Amino acid sequence: MINNQTSSNNDTSNNINYKSNTINRIHDGKVPKPDYERNLFVGKLSSDTTKDDLEKYFSNFGQIENVYIKYNALGKRAHSSAFILFDDKESIEKVLNIQLHTINQNQIVLKQAHGKSPPKYPVKRINIPRLPTNFVENDLFNYFSQFGDIDKIEIPMNHEANVRRPYGFVLFSSEKPAEEILRQQRHLVNGVLIEVRPDKSCAPERHQSQNRIVRQPSTPISPSTPTYQSKQVNIIFI
Repeated sequence: MINNQTSSNNDTSNNINYKSNTINRIHDGKVPKPDYERNLFVGKLSSDTTKDDLEKYFSNFGQIENVYIKYNALGKRAHSSAFILFDDKESIEKVLNIQLHTINQNQIVLKQAHGKSPPKYPVKRINIPRLPTNFVENDLFNYFSQFGDIDKIEIPMNHEANVRRPYGFVLFSSEKPAEEILRQQRHLVNGVLIEVRPDKSCAPERHQSQNRIVRQPSTPISPSTPTYQSKQVNIIFI
C-alpha cells in the first residue's frame, strides 16, 4: 500500500511522479535475486570488444542476466574490464573450469568477483551513492527487503529544484542484513547496477585527547525527506 501525502497548503507542484520515465521495472512480478556468487570479473579486454561480444561469448556457459561495462562521459569505455552477471553460480564454475579464454583473438583474465569484507564497526544503515533520480523507490524496498527487515528508506529531496537528490539510504532493523549486502559493492536491481557503501555516520571516531571511541549518532531524518516503512510505504512531500 502506498500513501501519497502532500503539504498542508495542498501545493500540487511539489508532487513528483516517480513512476514516469523510469529505467527499471519489476518484471513479471519477480524481484531480482541477489547477485552473490553469480558475478564474474573480466579483465584485459581489447579496445574493440563490445557488450555484444561479451554476451555472445559467455552465453555459451549459461544464461546471462546482465553485462556491465563502465563508460565515460564521451560514451567510450572507461576501463579494460567488465562484469558478467549470470543467472546462477554454476555458470561461473563452467567458465572457470577452462583455463584459457580469448575474445577477438585477445586473451582475457577471469575471476569470480568476490564480495568485500564487512566493515569493522556495526552498521545498520547503508548509503546508495549515484542513485538515478528516476529510480523506482519501491524496487529498492523489494530488493533489499530480501536480506532482512527494513526500518526506513530515505531519499533526500532538492526542494528548490523540486527534484530528488542522486543518492539514498536504507536503514535495517539489525546489522546482519547490512553486513551481508556490503560484502558486495555493486548490486543489480531490476537491470540497474547500483553501488552500496556503509553509512559513515555509523563509523566510530577516535578522540585522541580522551583516548576512547565515541560513536557518532546517525544523521537525523529531515521532515522534508520521503521515508518508507517496512509494512506500509509512505511517500511524503513537505
